[in-house]
Amino acid sequence: MKNLEYKNWDAEEKKDEEDVSAKIQNITNFDEDDVIRGIKFVLLAKRKPSQLSALNALRSALMSEISQSSSELKIWKIRDLGLQATAAVIEAPNDKLQTLKDLTQNFPNYAAALSSRKISDNLRGNADRYYRFLAHDMLPRPGVLYVGALALNLGSPTFSMHKFLKTVRSELRAMDNIRAICSDYSQEKKKCNQLLEQLANNDAISRFGIGGEKEKGRNSQLEERQPRVDLLTGSKGVVTYVNNIEKDDQYTHWPRSLRNLLQPSWRLHAIARNLYTVILVVDIGNDICLEALETMQLMLDQGYPVRFGLVITSLFSAVDETEPQKNNPLDGMQASLLFSALRLARGPKTALDWLFRIVAKFSDSGKSPKLSQAINEFANVIVHSSEKKNEQTTGSVRTDRIQHAKDDAWELLSPTSMSTVRKESVEAVQETNNYVEIKGLCCSHFSFALNGRIVPGLNLRDELLPLLSAEQARLAELVASGFITDKTKSIYGKAIIGKDGSRDAIQTRFSLFLHTYFKRSDHTFLPDFTKNINYTVFNSLQQNNSQEALLFVAVSPSCITTMNNSIVVPLLSSEHVARVGLVLNTTNEDSEKCYLVINGLRVDTEGINEIDLGIILATEATVAEEISKELVPIMKTNQNKEMIATVRSFLGKRAQLLSSAEVHSLSQNPVQIIRQTLGKDTPLIVLDDDSTEQNSMIAVLDPLSEAAQRGVSVLLALRDVAKIQVGLVLVPSPQMSELPLKNYYRFALDDKEKEESQGGAIFKSLPPSHVLTLRLDTPPAWDAQIAEADQDLDNLRCLEAETKNCHDHVSFKINSLVLGGQCFDVVERRPPNGLQLELTNVLSSDAQVVSDTLVMQNLGYFQLRAPAPGMFRLRLAPNTRSAQLYELLDSSPSDFTLGDLNIPTSDSIQTMFTDMDGEIMQIRVRKRSEFKTVDLVEKLQVNDEIDDSTPAKETNGVLGRFFSSSSLNNKKNLDKSNPATSFKLQEQSSLEPIHVFSLATGALYERFLKIMMLSVRKRTSGPLHFWLFENYLTPNFKSAAAALVQYRNMSVHYVTYKWPEWLRRQTQKQRIIWGYKILFLDVLFPKHIPKVIYVDADQVVRSDLRDLWNLDLKGRPYGYTPFCDSRPDTLGFQFWRTGYWKDHLRGKPYHISALYVVDLQVFRRMAVGDQLRAVYDQLSRDPNSLANLDQDLPNYAQHSIPIFSLPQDWLWCESWCSDSSKSRARTIDLCNNPLHKENKLDMAKRIINGSLFVESWTELDREVRDIENAARESLRFST
Repeated sequence: MKNLEYKNWDAEEKKDEEDVSAKIQNITNFDEDDVIRGIKFVLLAKRKPSQLSALNALRSALMSEISQSSSELKIWKIRDLGLQATAAVIEAPNDKLQTLKDLTQNFPNYAAALSSRKISDNLRGNADRYYRFLAHDMLPRPGVLYVGALALNLGSPTFSMHKFLKTVRSELRAMDNIRAICSDYSQEKKKCNQLLEQLANNDAISRFGIGGEKEKGRNSQLEERQPRVDLLTGSKGVVTYVNNIEKDDQYTHWPRSLRNLLQPSWRLHAIARNLYTVILVVDIGNDICLEALETMQLMLDQGYPVRFGLVITSLFSAVDETEPQKNNPLDGMQASLLFSALRLARGPKTALDWLFRIVAKFSDSGKSPKLSQAINEFANVIVHSSEKKNEQTTGSVRTDRIQHAKDDAWELLSPTSMSTVRKESVEAVQETNNYVEIKGLCCSHFSFALNGRIVPGLNLRDELLPLLSAEQARLAELVASGFITDKTKSIYGKAIIGKDGSRDAIQTRFSLFLHTYFKRSDHTFLPDFTKNINYTVFNSLQQNNSQEALLFVAVSPSCITTMNNSIVVPLLSSEHVARVGLVLNTTNEDSEKCYLVINGLRVDTEGINEIDLGIILATEATVAEEISKELVPIMKTNQNKEMIATVRSFLGKRAQLLSSAEVHSLSQNPVQIIRQTLGKDTPLIVLDDDSTEQNSMIAVLDPLSEAAQRGVSVLLALRDVAKIQVGLVLVPSPQMSELPLKNYYRFALDDKEKEESQGGAIFKSLPPSHVLTLRLDTPPAWDAQIAEADQDLDNLRCLEAETKNCHDHVSFKINSLVLGGQCFDVVERRPPNGLQLELTNVLSSDAQVVSDTLVMQNLGYFQLRAPAPGMFRLRLAPNTRSAQLYELLDSSPSDFTLGDLNIPTSDSIQTMFTDMDGEIMQIRVRKRSEFKTVDLVEKLQVNDEIDDSTPAKETNGVLGRFFSSSSLNNKKNLDKSNPATSFKLQEQSSLEPIHVFSLATGALYERFLKIMMLSVRKRTSGPLHFWLFENYLTPNFKSAAAALVQYRNMSVHYVTYKWPEWLRRQTQKQRIIWGYKILFLDVLFPKHIPKVIYVDADQVVRSDLRDLWNLDLKGRPYGYTPFCDSRPDTLGFQFWRTGYWKDHLRGKPYHISALYVVDLQVFRRMAVGDQLRAVYDQLSRDPNSLANLDQDLPNYAQHSIPIFSLPQDWLWCESWCSDSSKSRARTIDLCNNPLHKENKLDMAKRIINGSLFVESWTELDREVRDIENAARESLRFST
């Protein structure tokens, strides 16, 4: 229901009744559940078929009366609506799900009647208790559907029915598979039905990565699964700390209280405690490690509250016993010796000084320094450290000391040296290497650990930063629970133990392989995999006959042929292994590989030793034991250990399939949790699923929520079509202060609706007395736009109210599918802001461009579009600055290494759309070596981006389709309408083209927009290009725009964008439009456009916009006009003159957003778009902030993003400007007047009239209509 404070609709709009009736027949049939004020219309229609018209009229009158009374509810009547809605569903005599659907999807019709319903104390008390427990994360959160062991979010703004059905289908198959396994070993059918849920909810099993993610509180991080390692024990003399946040001077001004962690923040809290201890295991002779040290330095320079420690090891370098050569690159052993010698002789600070000098050498050259360079720096830091101790030296003495230090270094590195320094240094290096092995850090080339949590690799930017955010949330929970306090001496010790752990549980040795093989090895579900093993080979050799052993292990033939005793022998004597066998039927690819299959889990043996194997077997034995506990009640005998192995294999495969899904598991059946907490007879459980059913689902919903509006249709479809038993728990809000739902909702899914609407949605219960606006709720990947509409979708009204014959039809089309992704420069370690990408059609012989875009700085995000599922290629836009400076890397994201110059390049990357869910891409680029110092974002010439010698092709991209004018251009007028021709005209013109941006929604504003465009054309000299936001424009408008192009020498281009999933969303249509108006200016337009002028649709331009185009903005990214203050009557409505806004602005003016000019070159160079999106994301957390989003945001941010204030005469608005200043106005804007609430149409005819105007608004309107009529006649004649 639309806010009608200002009645802004086109009063002259007329409907073609014959056209409407041809599209949809008069609805005179009624639904079975269509009961209004106690009247069942379907029954009356059967008894009195001759009175259908009268029944329709009665129904409309009742609907109008109900909706009117609902909109006038007092706050004390609103308070219990959630409870009253729940009571209505509980007490429904028939289908409770259908009742919930009708109530929640037509809530405005029922609000008044619900408000008089009495609520039982039992229901109110249960709802109060539920939310009290929910505040402590002790009960399931509403808005979730539990499928077996999974929890699917029905209220997510990115909900996709396609992804939802895929996940549900996968889980149902998993339940069927586990039942099939169970039935082979058991006759307990009922227990088999819930076996998967019990297994997945077993905490011990889930901890090892083979269950679903546990669902915790709404704001909690998912519990981590891998154990942490105490790396501090035994680290003295091994770990060299770079900084100490609790003691170093640069952190003394930071607060020390850990309670600061409990304050909300979108970045890490700066607290003077060692909250985050990161230890890097590095080999200085390797480029990857030097890159990681570069990143560490950058983080320290930027003030990250992280304590870094270094373990300098040589384990990953080959041992060279020859004499060192000065021109050879520095290797790991040499670097370790030099570092250890410095640390022992001069202390850790001197050693770190040398290390960072080596890193600087690497940064300058992009390659590892030579040994001679390392020794030179070794000598320099020794002499420098002596001078710091006030050992003053003359020039000659200093030179001698440097030479002496160099000689010592060469002797240190000589394998034949017997010096004490070498001996002590070698011992230190060996001690470090032993530490790395003991802690299990030797099974991956390099790694780092955050508070004991080990992460393979050294990709600090991609791996560490997300982990720090998760660790902050974890530490906040430990502080909130009192486990960590300000008096805690060792936060590290508490962090690795955790609230529920103990010191004994900390691993002293933990192989990197252990916590990665669960995620990366090949889990293959083979129900009969134990039959593919020959056990007779090792029967006589196996020493263990323990009845408690639960592991079935098979080795590949290669393990035997290579006599891998460190693998085979421990298996034969392990107390955990029940049987050892030989893998049968190996593939050609695996025939030469040594690998194990442990209870269906494949483990490649490369890089693991006997100790690693022991840990893996012990871990798998723990998992098998937990599985056994779940299986014992249903197994025929205790001898069926093969079932344990089969189930383990299945769970591993299932975990892999779910790893990328946005699903979590609950620790227990939600109904059981609720009954245990609130009591067996709690009224909140409306429908209980039948636990004996093979497939069942449970939904927990707030009845008056958007999740319920969508979810109830999903539940009905699952129940009626898929024949799945559905349970329902309603969790109403105990108290409300405003109407929770102000809309009517349909989900185009139900079979009943499909019969009548042919696959769409039909609204039968809309109040004829209200004005409505329509918004489409689509999956994130869909770019859906209006294809056909009977009337203004922004102002839906019953135009024939007197006849009660109100039927309208609207259809949408999916224009394209959105391909989102991230792009990263591996050399510069940041997103290549402004990089130009193209998506081309693989099947097209000329590589037709279907979409193009620019990369944002925010997350390196980019957005492309595909016209339909299919095969496409992504490339750097050819013949552009992007292609000149950068090259695309041909590698999967997991293979990328920062600064790696050896990654192969590619002209394009192939991607495939296989369904309607779009695609997410991760791409990496690298700046060409010859352009390292050249910036991508700088002033460009038009010719850098467009080849005027070839006609532009009609495509769907920012730089392609958006150059094409409206598709209905008259072929005889190509000189004016064809984009290629129009650019040739610009070339011939001595005037630079003017680019104007605008947007509109609804018939009235589309009418205003056409008049604005005509007024701009009449007053502006030279070539003129309009860029219109396409998302809300109707086909009728596009036809009219084509007519303006044809008859008034202008170009019209359409731009579109899909709100990114990572950016906080708006729900109100008007606020969404405001967001599109300001948040994506850097990516909406082609890079060759130097400026763009935004003009509101409801403006009329009285002067040449070229004057505004040529205005010097003094280096600022955009220019706005300050609000007028010359009309005393409305000064009281200017909120920025007092209170918060006055204090925030600090004397700066508050500007109006109806007209502004953007210098896109400066805008992009300053990354203004990225800054605005960051400020928006922060402020929009408060739903009461940014009341006027498009206006408040730039005004709020003007201290960091300066605004150039345009001369006042550039925008005149009667609401704020005096009548005497109207004659100087260059543009007239139809601002809403808070005093009069005048209709926009009436305002336009009154204000834009008289001697000040060459043409009145009415005359401009008539001219537009004449142009449209002429275009229609021309088209009809040519046809």
